[in-house]
Amino acid sequence: MQRQELEAHLPVSRLFAIAASLSLAASACGGENLPTTPTVQPSSSPPPAPSPGPTAPAGYRVSGYVHGPGNVPVAGARVEAPAMAGMIVRHVRQTDGGGFFELDGLSGNAPFLVTAPGFRPFVRWVEVNNDLSLTFDLAPSLFSAGPHSLTISAAAECRDGLPEAARTRTYTAVIGDAFDYWEVGAYLWVTLSGASFWQDSRGRHHSFFAGYRQDSVEFFLLDYDVRVNTGTPRVVEQLTSSTALVIAGHANLSGTLNGAIYVVSTASGQDPDYRNPVAACRSDAHQFVLSR
Repeated sequence: MQRQELEAHLPVSRLFAIAASLSLAASACGGENLPTTPTVQPSSSPPPAPSPGPTAPAGYRVSGYVHGPGNVPVAGARVEAPAMAGMIVRHVRQTDGGGFFELDGLSGNAPFLVTAPGFRPFVRWVEVNNDLSLTFDLAPSLFSAGPHSLTISAAAECRDGLPEAARTRTYTAVIGDAFDYWEVGAYLWVTLSGASFWQDSRGRHHSFFAGYRQDSVEFFLLDYDVRVNTGTPRVVEQLTSSTALVIAGHANLSGTLNGAIYVVSTASGQDPDYRNPVAACRSDAHQFVLSR
């Protein structure tokens, strides 16, 4: 085999090894009687690299139980948390028949959201810097599934200041559990129907939210903020072709609404002028009655 053929068939590293051997032999023998073309045994292919084994997920393992009142296990509860703090990607598991769950690959300070039919959503922030065992205790939902009836009546002292049609209004209310990971936590969202509600570029004005207060709820029907000239009331009903009814304030399950019921003009066909009502009644004794 000629030199050119040898170089074509051997890897560079093998050629360097042969050159080193020849150089040593030449030094030892004074360069005499050296073959011009060495005989080289073909090298065998190196063994394939071992395939990597299964990679454990980065982060830590969080396991535990979901209980209802009386430490009764809640089967089928949904437990979810972000893989790392601030990540959109979330790990989700459902509890087994004993209320047990297990999540892998978590780290950092992150919110755990636990939901189950018939219970309030539960949000807890947990610092995950090692493997953890947690227990989440759920409280029953305060409202059964299905529509409710909501009747709002103006306080007695305000009745003469409002048109008769605005004094008592009844709507169908659908109350659903909702949650916010970052600030509010679990809350309720109420959507009304059964009337013609005002609609503009911000959407239809027929919904409001409520916050849990231990064993009660506070409803927030936000109003127009005249101090900063911003905002839009949450509940605005088209009362007649030229007027709209606004109901604003905060209410509780005891049946009272502290706020304002007022009428604004829509005669121009533009958005109602919430700052200049044509009739208004503010009181802490309006009635706010939810029933099935």
